[in-house]
Amino acid sequence: MSEIIKLENVSFCYDNICAIEPTNLSIEKNQCIALVGPNGGGKSTILKLLTGLLPPKTGKISIDKDEKISYIAQGINFDKNFPITVERVVLLGLLESKIKPIKRFSKEDKAIVEKTLKQLNILNLKKRRINQLSGGQLKRVLIARAIASKSTILILDEPEDGLDKKSSAELYQELEKLKKDKTILIVSHRIENILKIADKVIYINKTLKELKEPQESMQLLNLGENIKWLKQYKTTNLCKMQ
Repeated sequence: MSEIIKLENVSFCYDNICAIEPTNLSIEKNQCIALVGPNGGGKSTILKLLTGLLPPKTGKISIDKDEKISYIAQGINFDKNFPITVERVVLLGLLESKIKPIKRFSKEDKAIVEKTLKQLNILNLKKRRINQLSGGQLKRVLIARAIASKSTILILDEPEDGLDKKSSAELYQELEKLKKDKTILIVSHRIENILKIADKVIYINKTLKELKEPQESMQLLNLGENIKWLKQYKTTNLCKMQ
């Protein structure tokens, strides 16, 4: 597999508080990377560094020029009263980076949207306006938009936030199917779901650390009964750390 993301001596500080100490990481194409660790450990900060929302204090972040990123943040921070339907929200994910003054979506575009909504079990919401959705429904719509887009890298910060247990499990099943076409980075606290699909696990607490052994993982994550998932998890061929 080819390397598409590389962090070299990257750090970031909020004023005098360092959220990420100098660290290195490389990620290869079409892998699912689970980012786990304590609250305040820097997981969301790493995602924002990768998307360019935050500039590193030191070091360099390299992302292959042919890759396109879709990012779903933990919070939903746009006007939910904007008069737009679910179908239109997902269609907007198909727009090219250079938006034309007039864009008419094709039948093929609409077919992609319908297929994606069906995958996430929200096809019945297609004609609803977003102000008619619950928080969990809106989160699934935003995930559908990212999946339907032509992005090659999906970055998801707590994607199951607001979803019930059944919807969360269904989401991870769909993400697993996407691994053959997209590179996926997920921050999640639902370890039992994320470890089912992850190719690699990285523990973040100001620095980045590969989790290679189930015992080490249990100690760091304090999973208790969820250790059974770690024992089933294959830990070979973990991402390269400098």
